Amino acid sequence: MFKLYCVARRALIHWQIHRLERQADHIVAARQAALDRLKEIQRACVEKQVRLRGYAYHLGARDAW
Repeated sequence: MFKLYCVARRALIHWQIHRLERQADHIVAARQAALDRLKEIQRACVEKQVRLRGYAYHLGARDAW
């Protein structure tokens, strides 16, 4: 009976480890997606800043930045 308990317990632990590994994979994927999105937002902000500097320069605000 004790041996059966040990086998069942080992199977349960193995299943829990597998479930935690899957959760970790999802967390890593979500983190990477968030970092990619942040890079896109930062790039868009830089592009807008460059465009605004160009507008300001043409309007005569040469010392604005």
